[in-house]
Amino acid sequence: MVAEKRLADSWARCNEDIACKRERVTHREERIRQRDWVKQEFWTRVLALKERYLEAQQWQASMVARAVEVMEQDRWLLDAILALVVAFVLPSHQW
Repeated sequence: MVAEKRLADSWARCNEDIACKRERVTHREERIRQRDWVKQEFWTRVLALKERYLEAQQWQASMVARAVEVMEQDRWLLDAILALVVAFVLPSHQW
């Protein structure tokens, strides 16, 4: 009878240990899944931010190109105006 009681107690402790180990493993796997999800969410946001950054750089480059083009056009216009001023003003001041 005592041996059966010890065997039953031992069997119960063994089952409790197995249940605890299962619970720990399940909890650890859940933490790993949660961590992986957080990492995935983080990298998804980083990628979206990089895409927005590249779009902003492309927009900035196009704006700089437009500004340079306008400056080139303005330079040619100013050169033409100065040439006309020199052409018409200098002869009148020569006398």
